[in-house]
Amino acid sequence: MFIHTPSKVTLPTLKRKNENHKRVYYDQDGNRYESVTNVVGSIDQKGLQEWRDAVGEDVANYVSRKAMNTGTKMHNMVENYLYNKKNSEKNLFAKAHFENIKPLLQPITNIRGLEERLCSKELGLAGTADCIAYYGDNKAIIDFKTSSKQKKEEWIQKYFLQTTAYSLMWEELTGEKIEQIVILITGEDGSRDTFIRNRNDYIEELHNTIEAFKLDKEQNG
Repeated sequence: MFIHTPSKVTLPTLKRKNENHKRVYYDQDGNRYESVTNVVGSIDQKGLQEWRDAVGEDVANYVSRKAMNTGTKMHNMVENYLYNKKNSEKNLFAKAHFENIKPLLQPITNIRGLEERLCSKELGLAGTADCIAYYGDNKAIIDFKTSSKQKKEEWIQKYFLQTTAYSLMWEELTGEKIEQIVILITGEDGSRDTFIRNRNDYIEELHNTIEAFKLDKEQNG
């Protein structure tokens, strides 16, 4: 049984919208936020476009849709599991990923929130954090990822930036500082990896990435 100790702070109500085929968020006061996923994903944009050009748009779209569908279903299974609920998912890829990642979930306890929509006026970003809880002995922002193969650390810098942003959002909204960030990755090749880092090592890079995103948007619209 996973223990839940929800925060007593009322979080903002955030609505997701699509603008120019990009996700953005608005809070109840009408403040607009860029999606943290889009912003940190911009650091991989060149490589992603090269891949799309190499395999063709049809193949790229198929692979992307399949990965997104599997990832969403796996996330739902993890969420049910952490809520101590039964799973009835039929998707074989999602079930395989879930069974693979399950051992990495055991250190999670004192869950503050799951699938929490967060925002930061200071950063101008918003997004949905997979899990806010203790991981082992420390409070952590935890993200669950699926992959086709085992990831090298240099390939997942955007994951560290994403969870760093969530930790800063959580602190801004609740006053609770969470410095540990945890990335749990399950691969189709049977690999499973845990990356535990300190958000303070990525704050400067996050700010630089945000500024680069803003500059590119100003120049290219």
